[in-house]
Amino acid sequence: MARSLAFVAAFVLALVAASFAGRPPAAKPADIAATEFSAMRAMVDVEAIAQRPHPIGSEDILRVRRYLTERLIALGLEVMPDVEQQPVYIPSRVARTLVTGRVHNVVAVLKGTAPDLPAILLMSHYDSVANSAGAPDDTAGVAAMLEIIANLKASGPIKRDVILLFTEGEEAGLQGARAFFTEDTLVGHVGLVLNLESRGGSGRALMFETSERAGGLMATYGDAVASPAANSLSAFIYRVMPNGTDFTNALNADIPGLNFAFIGDEYAYHSASATPANLDAGSVQHLGDQVLSLTRAFGDADDLNADAPDVIYADLFGLAFVAYSQAAGWALIVVLAALLGYVIVKARARGLVRPAALATGIACFLGFVFLTGLILYFSKSAFAGLLDYQFKYALIGRYSFFLGGCILLSTALAIGMATLLRRRMTMWNTWLSGLGLMFVISVALQILAPGTTMFFAWPLLPLAIGAALVIGIGEGDVDSGKGLTIATIAAFLSAAMLTTSGAAIFLGLGGLLPAVIAAPALLVAIALYPGIDTLSRLPRAFAGSLALLVMSLAALGWAAFGPASADHPRLTQAYYLAGPGADDYAYLSSLSRLDDWSRAVLTADGGMPLRGEMAPGYGQPVWRASAKPAAVARPVLGGELRNGRITLKVVPGSKSREMRFILKSGIPVSDFRIDGEAAPFTVPANEWAQFLYAAPPASGFTLSFAAPAKGEVALRVYEVADGWPDGIEVPPKPEGLTPWAMSDTTYAASALNFSW
Repeated sequence: MARSLAFVAAFVLALVAASFAGRPPAAKPADIAATEFSAMRAMVDVEAIAQRPHPIGSEDILRVRRYLTERLIALGLEVMPDVEQQPVYIPSRVARTLVTGRVHNVVAVLKGTAPDLPAILLMSHYDSVANSAGAPDDTAGVAAMLEIIANLKASGPIKRDVILLFTEGEEAGLQGARAFFTEDTLVGHVGLVLNLESRGGSGRALMFETSERAGGLMATYGDAVASPAANSLSAFIYRVMPNGTDFTNALNADIPGLNFAFIGDEYAYHSASATPANLDAGSVQHLGDQVLSLTRAFGDADDLNADAPDVIYADLFGLAFVAYSQAAGWALIVVLAALLGYVIVKARARGLVRPAALATGIACFLGFVFLTGLILYFSKSAFAGLLDYQFKYALIGRYSFFLGGCILLSTALAIGMATLLRRRMTMWNTWLSGLGLMFVISVALQILAPGTTMFFAWPLLPLAIGAALVIGIGEGDVDSGKGLTIATIAAFLSAAMLTTSGAAIFLGLGGLLPAVIAAPALLVAIALYPGIDTLSRLPRAFAGSLALLVMSLAALGWAAFGPASADHPRLTQAYYLAGPGADDYAYLSSLSRLDDWSRAVLTADGGMPLRGEMAPGYGQPVWRASAKPAAVARPVLGGELRNGRITLKVVPGSKSREMRFILKSGIPVSDFRIDGEAAPFTVPANEWAQFLYAAPPASGFTLSFAAPAKGEVALRVYEVADGWPDGIEVPPKPEGLTPWAMSDTTYAASALNFSW
């Protein structure tokens, strides 16, 4: 019993350590020295900018742009003229979709003493998504940059120029960054990019992405940053994911750099909860501290050392930073092999293990991770579907229940596995099977993806040392005072590392993929197995395992289906559509499930909500119900054949922040031009293709393509304006609901069938 209590204590302490490791530092007050980063000074800018949503094309984005320009001038910076960037055409991840827009980047330069050296570029975006004030994403990054410049001016010039790039249109396809890195003459002066981002409202700011061959950059990071938060596992994960930020465009331009973001409290990401009041100023502090230190370090360096072999790295609970070469990673593998080899030889000599049984133990651990992942996968699927944003938002709103349920599930399965094994396997046999599995995975990762080995090899090291000491000086007795102390300390150190990194992975991926917790759960189960083995031998252990399983499902169910409240609101959405037919008026919602408010809106005029397409080729199923007519100006369309080209003229019906075109032709059409500029867009025969235009010009524009001898095209145009049309009144939203995406907007649509 003493062993199980000791290991339970080790696990609890590991969770506490992980909790503290994930907390940002306290925000520094506004009255500290001007040379130091103060989150409270930065929060003044956050509150000024994030008063309301300000997506590209909105009225409010103009206010934010003016504010930024005035702040930069007040800081004494050289501000580049406000020039509308030429539209860039970006193929979307959505099939047959092209994205473009008119963007205004805000660019300023803080001159250094050696302006011939390549400059440091600080980057963030100043637009938000619709229905979100965007305090974390990315007003926090914008405000941090302003405070960093004030800090640099107060402490005196550095060698290199510092370029500030505030991009527009990041939320509409990374358009501002794409325009800058493909068109701006300042690009040739940039030597390094530091990008400031956010995907939540709290947590430590993680340096989560690097350029290729970033070993030298990470050496500077380790030397300069006092409270590090970075690991090569997250950099590897992000490198293989399809996601992108403005930093992606810097990488595409072969400019080295580092990417930062905090991801805690995802409730405050792309939602109406993303207000200054819900932004943790400590997260802004941690972001600013790191980027300020690096700007000074890189800014005064004679050589950026931006092209050096990649290294394996991670912080230890935010207290220290460890980085080493991939060759040193192999040295660690050799050390682990020697330690585990010693343990196996000694344990076999003492009759504690049977080598033939090790394979059985490995198979059981693999079965454990498979079963854990499978239950979470199907639990989520059964709740609401694999890609249901409503479900994800509900889960992250009760993240503690969500994570707690997953931990209880893993614990229940681990005890259940040990209960089934106890009659056939000794504790040492099973534990060494788990350690051997960790070692095999570490070797495989060292070969295939060296940057990820820290997730397996680092926690294995204290376990291997602990097992060797227990076997060597404790004679294999885990229940003796000496043996239990060593094994418990080793379990705590390993579990603390695993829960810290596992929590970060789960926070980033768990909302849509909760099965990812199976990997850290496996490793924690191995680390704690001597204690789990003891628990499995208690009377009615299997019944206890089933009880934990029921509790875990109850916690997950509460996270998913608990009632909405002001503190845990649920997503809602309803919007108005006029057109494309003269008598077409409808209320719409793209939610998977209608809540009381959205259902009340859709049925306000007596319609019955039905699920189907918004329009042919739109690519998004919606709930649709008939609505009473409203005076909505619709886009004006026209077409003509001239000089072997079809030219479609589009004029917005009113002030719109976004237009979407859906086009289909009976024959393939290509050689597209938008206002005469070539665009990489083709329309296959008899398939709908889409073109999204953010902040379209009020005067309209043309879309043209080469005309075959004979043909016909069908064009549907949808323009988006914020707010409900005049004459349409909707019920007030009750407490506990928050508008999402295109909610509370008006779509105006027109259609044109043009043949020649």
